[in-house]
Amino acid sequence: MKKLIVVLWCTAFSLFSPVIAGAEETPKNLILLMDVSGSMKGLNLVATQNAAVELVKEMDPASKLEIYSFGKEATLLQPLTSNKELLTLALQRIVSAGYTSLYDSIIQVASRASTINSGIIVFTDGKDSTSTSTLKEVLSVLTVKKISINFVTYKVEAKEFESLSTIAKNSNGQVFNVTEIAQLIPAFQEAGREIIDVEQVNAQPQSKTPYILGIASSILSFFTISLLRRSRNREREYGRVEELLEGYSVDKSESIAERQSALTRNTRSILERTVGEIDFLLPPTSNTRVRIAVITSLYLTLLSLLAISALPILLAIPCATVLLLFALRFYIQSKRETVLKEFETDLPSALKIIAAGLGSGLSFLQALESFSSETPSEVGRQFRRALGEIQMGTPTDKALLGVAQRMKSKDLEWAVFAFTVQREVGGSLARILRTTAETIDSRSDIRREVRTLSAEGRLSSYILM
Repeated sequence: MKKLIVVLWCTAFSLFSPVIAGAEETPKNLILLMDVSGSMKGLNLVATQNAAVELVKEMDPASKLEIYSFGKEATLLQPLTSNKELLTLALQRIVSAGYTSLYDSIIQVASRASTINSGIIVFTDGKDSTSTSTLKEVLSVLTVKKISINFVTYKVEAKEFESLSTIAKNSNGQVFNVTEIAQLIPAFQEAGREIIDVEQVNAQPQSKTPYILGIASSILSFFTISLLRRSRNREREYGRVEELLEGYSVDKSESIAERQSALTRNTRSILERTVGEIDFLLPPTSNTRVRIAVITSLYLTLLSLLAISALPILLAIPCATVLLLFALRFYIQSKRETVLKEFETDLPSALKIIAAGLGSGLSFLQALESFSSETPSEVGRQFRRALGEIQMGTPTDKALLGVAQRMKSKDLEWAVFAFTVQREVGGSLARILRTTAETIDSRSDIRREVRTLSAEGRLSSYILM
């Protein structure tokens, strides 16, 4: 329940926090490029100015507009601002000139639009007459800079209209062609609304980012809390078993491990479990380099797929890492279950062989070494590791208890318990091990019989659920 509450809190914080989710909408910028060629004298220019002023009046207060005029070249009339009075004054100062350098002006303004993340509205009434740039160059620049352009045209010829339509189509824009002065105002307003709609569509993938961050943070929180809970539960289990064995320990003096602080013990426990996980993933008999190469390739593949899916690289890296960790966790868990089953199956035979060695006159450690050195199974591998710990100074019962804890074997825990009691009170260790092995076999037979008899009921419950 606590895990669920924390995960829900992290999700809500990620989704609704203004800092992460971006509660304030980003202002939308526009650039207005006005044709002031000689054909725009008189009434045509006045009507165009009035239409542009109406566009300014309709603007959202948070939006900003930058105004350029172009004749022989593009000229900045008003820098980017949301002040409608300044924009209106700039439009009223427009005077007609000569020439029409349409393509050069579009390329010049496109660089500025890319800098301020803006769309462009271009008004023109004639074909390009002085530009050194070509239509192909204009299309190339707009493709690279990903700028959206809408055209408002007034009585343009069919050939020029086709060129402008090509530019608009390749830049995800439109051409609003009017043949009467009265149509200029609605054309300007529609062009402005279209630019804003295109910006919202282009920004839509980014709006999903806070939700992805919320999901990712929830997964990370759940994963972290699960690890902490498992660590705490396992520490309690270890403490319970050690408390049972403490009364039978030969050396009752305080050990170094018992004098360690709680933080040191927890850190050591986490490191030991991490080494154990790596031990399952990369056993000594495997080709370690091949497995590391496979893991690296899998990580790079996940990262590439997430990057291709339009996720920002700073978000793709942690997502790929989390997915890889979950994949490895699933693989390790599957591998662990297989190894644990193999260990439980082979344990009774191992105890019988060690008991036979004791009966032939070997000491316990000699019998254990003889068995582990000649057995390639998981039981032999774990006993070899325990022998190494014993040779480094770890008490025999502690080393064997470590094997039981790593392999989650209750049967071996009780065998170690019996071994510890035998060292304290005496008795035939060979007989104890044989009895323990027979008991384990009997319990395994009972478990298999129970599973067989309950198979039909369990299958029915799975189907009903």
